Amino acid sequence: MTAMSATPGRAEPTVYGSDANVPLRDVVSAFAAVPGDGRLCGPGVRSVDSDPVGHFQGMGVYRDRWVILTHSTALYSAGWFAVWDMRTGKATSYPISTPGHMRHPGGLQVIGDYLVAGIEPTAQLSLPALVRIYDLRDIERAGPRLVPQPQIEVAGRSAAAVGITKVGGRHMLAVYGSDPCGEIYFYWSNGRPLGDPELTFRTGDPVLHFRADVHGHRTGYDNLALLTSAAGELFLLGLRGDKAGSLAVKDTADLWRIDPSGGKAELAVTSGHRTSG
Repeated sequence: MTAMSATPGRAEPTVYGSDANVPLRDVVSAFAAVPGDGRLCGPGVRSVDSDPVGHFQGMGVYRDRWVILTHSTALYSAGWFAVWDMRTGKATSYPISTPGHMRHPGGLQVIGDYLVAGIEPTAQLSLPALVRIYDLRDIERAGPRLVPQPQIEVAGRSAAAVGITKVGGRHMLAVYGSDPCGEIYFYWSNGRPLGDPELTFRTGDPVLHFRADVHGHRTGYDNLALLTSAAGELFLLGLRGDKAGSLAVKDTADLWRIDPSGGKAELAVTSGHRTSG
């Protein structure tokens, strides 16, 4: 994908990366095929678990090779991406440069050659929040690279986790935040490609918004992912961890059917997951 970028005396093409994921033939069946029992794998990516005020949150995979995690801590002025190369076993950390020393990178989604993440001031302070886009094409050498524009901000709403997909030539962005009221908001883009500084989202005119209610239990999400089917259906995947005692956490995935034209969200299926070492 290219666009023309003016330079003195000539026009050079600006090459953008892929900005869409492959649609799934059957999203519900693909969700049901994910095993409930996982296993621990990979190296200890940076010794951060000893930090009592730090935590990993966002997670994604790029080109079936690089696992990308976000980490934040009150002990540093910025969060970072932890990138694990599954081919070589190498793990590298990259500080996340954000305005005003915002240091809580949250949930993310990888889409094509890009990563979209929500960023908040700290784990305890959720406002003001931003949604930022990162270019992954040079990940092996330089890690996720911040795309300068757009800097997406929705006044009065936090961005603990985000999801994104491409539907009919436009991107749909989903943003979950604990403020206000723990709702998920959905926004259409103006149709420009990811990486284009002229890309905008209609944050003043959400397509729909709702509070996740799973069998009478109101909940929030640590990570989101927007998925599309080959038939053009839109789904939202939400990942959450609910406390099940003083130390244990019950991991759950919820799949929602999203109807942008009707402004509706319907729970399709939910499943529990656990990991053993």
